[in-house]
Amino acid sequence: YFNQRVNSNNNENIINGEVLKSFKHTAFNSNNNGNVLLSSTSLLNQQQKYLQQKYNGRNYATTREKVIENGNSLPTDENLQEVTYKELFEMSDYETIIKRFESLAYASNEECIRYYFKALVYSGKINKANIGLPPPTKKMRKAAAEALQSEEALRGFFLRFNHFPEVAEKIQQKPIVPIFNINANGKTNLSWLDRIVQLLWLPVLLFLLYSLTTETTKETGVKRHQFAKEYNADSQPPTSFEDIKGIDEVKDELVEIVDYLLNPEKYAEIGAKLPKGVLLSGEPGTGKTMLARAIAGEAGVSFIFTTGSSFDEKYVGVGSRRIRELFTAAREKQPCIIFIDEIDAVGKSRNNTQYNDTLLQLLAEMDGFEGNSQIMIIGATNAPDSLDPALLRPGRFDRHIAVPVPDIKGRAEILKHYLNKIKHHVDVKADHIARATPGFTGADLSNLINTAAIKAVQTGKESVTLRQIEEARDDILMGRARNGAVMSEEARRNTAYHEAGHALVAAMTDAADPIHKATIIQRGSALGMVSQLPEMDHVQFTRKQMMARLAICLAGRAAEEIFFGDDGVTSGASSDFQQASSLAYSMITKWGMSDKLGFTYHKDKSMSQEVQKIIDDEVRELLDKQYKYSKDLIIKNRDNMENLVGELLEKETLSGDEILTILNVKQKPILPPIQKPNPQNNTNNSHTPFISPPQSGNSLLPPLVPN
Repeated sequence: YFNQRVNSNNNENIINGEVLKSFKHTAFNSNNNGNVLLSSTSLLNQQQKYLQQKYNGRNYATTREKVIENGNSLPTDENLQEVTYKELFEMSDYETIIKRFESLAYASNEECIRYYFKALVYSGKINKANIGLPPPTKKMRKAAAEALQSEEALRGFFLRFNHFPEVAEKIQQKPIVPIFNINANGKTNLSWLDRIVQLLWLPVLLFLLYSLTTETTKETGVKRHQFAKEYNADSQPPTSFEDIKGIDEVKDELVEIVDYLLNPEKYAEIGAKLPKGVLLSGEPGTGKTMLARAIAGEAGVSFIFTTGSSFDEKYVGVGSRRIRELFTAAREKQPCIIFIDEIDAVGKSRNNTQYNDTLLQLLAEMDGFEGNSQIMIIGATNAPDSLDPALLRPGRFDRHIAVPVPDIKGRAEILKHYLNKIKHHVDVKADHIARATPGFTGADLSNLINTAAIKAVQTGKESVTLRQIEEARDDILMGRARNGAVMSEEARRNTAYHEAGHALVAAMTDAADPIHKATIIQRGSALGMVSQLPEMDHVQFTRKQMMARLAICLAGRAAEEIFFGDDGVTSGASSDFQQASSLAYSMITKWGMSDKLGFTYHKDKSMSQEVQKIIDDEVRELLDKQYKYSKDLIIKNRDNMENLVGELLEKETLSGDEILTILNVKQKPILPPIQKPNPQNNTNNSHTPFISPPQSGNSLLPPLVPN
């Protein structure tokens, strides 16, 4: 190892076999192979020591200032600027050379360019050079090329200089070399690792760019061919109105849409326009998608299906682009129907601080339809109240059609449709099953029949019987039977008394729905169940019916208290209390059945503490009254109650007829269907308030389920 310092003004230093007379102050380090390694850090340190020896601090600064001042006197004189660069270079003031040249405020010739390039190398700023300089003249490009032919350290750097094509040709596309081994003969030897890097960096870069582009495309889904495939016309078999069962009123309302698509000229003559959009709202499984397919099938037009959630992505602009692609495909295929399921995913109501570019694009596309355009948009949603008002106004979604849960007649039609597709026993009657499935949608009924068919196969039956359908119904409502669950004899006995109390009061109370069955078999989280089947769907309830329901709900706890005492009651009545309290609270606050509060509606309304206390007292009075009624009825029929408990413990499940036989009760007369009041005959405008149909898939007053 040795250090060699060159301080002579006339000394020549070997770099790459070329003589650079202008470079005065360098330092070289030798390795074990006799080669010399050029080190920019060591070089600058050695130069600083040399300058301290050549100048004292003041003389160096003074000389530098005079050189710069002299060069600034005539900035347009190329020869003067060459002298300035030379003096600054000899003083190793590379920073000033670089800044001065890149400022473009001073004239330059070939020698100025050479000093600028050398200053970049010797200052270690070769990769930080300003490559955004304006195009040089032909004379400057030639000078740069000649200078770089003898400067290995500058090769590759000028590959990045777009304004020096001659340089790129002469250095033969060689990349940047950060470290150079200079041997005694002036030849540069790169390490094997450096050569591998030189060969591999471009392929690796291209691979990374390809991978990034592919991944981004997958996440955004913005490939053109994907859009074209997604919005092709639906390939499923056509659906007709004959396939729609149980919602005849809705079908009748959609017939005119089909007629317009079939006969647009008839409406155009009179000036009528097709509604741009139809919004179908209803619970999941009521048949909204099937209705849209039936419209397309009846009219013989193309059907494009998509979902609201398919438009939104985490990348801005993807949703609006997909909307444009959708409507472009629709215009090419018209006449056609665009069906957007779950449209609330893209059309939710906005507040003042929200911006939804996807929704705005949808609104713009709907406004862009011409009056005679044969494109119909059908949206489906479970939450119409959440949609933006701008989407619901006339001119966009003109028609709002509610698709209800089928009534008992509709359920019977749907059940007959699905029963015709399976083998079933003659005792399976669609009307009977329809009574047992209040609140079931078309999809629920399809699932019921399919589940029963699976049970028949698993039990080795050749056809579906009523037993399999009953089990399938209980599985859907309550969960699968836990036949293997371990229960103590005491808990089993307590459950039997609890359910027997419900059954006795239900069988012996006027205005109660007919009892269907009672069981102490565990299902889901319930230890037992008593179910009742109404003869017809309830659209409203009388006060007498609701009081009967309160008594039935509280009968389980009443039976426990009578037979086990105050200390023997169980926690199994929590669900009963919840149902009873909710019903009593609605009677007081919503349906005007309180003498103290009158007809004031208090639901979801702020109220004073005094009013709240009155409500609580009224609710408790109702519950206490019906609890006493149930307790007195069970005490009066104690022997029959004991017999019913014994049969339940033995058989675990009893039908309604068996329960009535044990209790010596005759079948109660079937209540006549409750007719809706006729507005033409209703002169005083007074009638019993209608209760909304169930929204959860169960009846409004569900079967009693102990917690």
